[in-house]
Amino acid sequence: MYMNKFKFALSIFWIVLGGVLIILSALDIIDGTMYACMGGALIAVGALLVFRWTKYEKDAAYREKIDVEIGDERNKYISMLSWSYTGYAAIIIAAVGSIIAFILKQDELNRYLSCTFAFMMIIRYITYFIATKKN
Repeated sequence: MYMNKFKFALSIFWIVLGGVLIILSALDIIDGTMYACMGGALIAVGALLVFRWTKYEKDAAYREKIDVEIGDERNKYISMLSWSYTGYAAIIIAAVGSIIAFILKQDELNRYLSCTFAFMMIIRYITYFIATKKN
């Protein structure tokens, strides 16, 4: 089963947390409009998740469609392939950005992108090591 009561409760939690952030921001207990915007986003996400949960519970055809999509091996493969392409793109963008920042003498940006690139490469090799040990 894709949707469960925990996910529904978590959706309600996001709505409540978003409301609390908006109220605290409106009362100037916390500074900035960022928290009000974050609260609005949490309310929107929570409401969408509640809507999906109720549709899943009430509509048998939708429930069957979602269950098939979740269990389909092809969809899992496509998702994993998408994540790998995202990782490759992020690593290449960080490396090229670091070189460009170095050429433009943007030391802080260069340092940030270089560290990001190095961190991603370390994580990649750790996950590769773990994946080869499991298989």
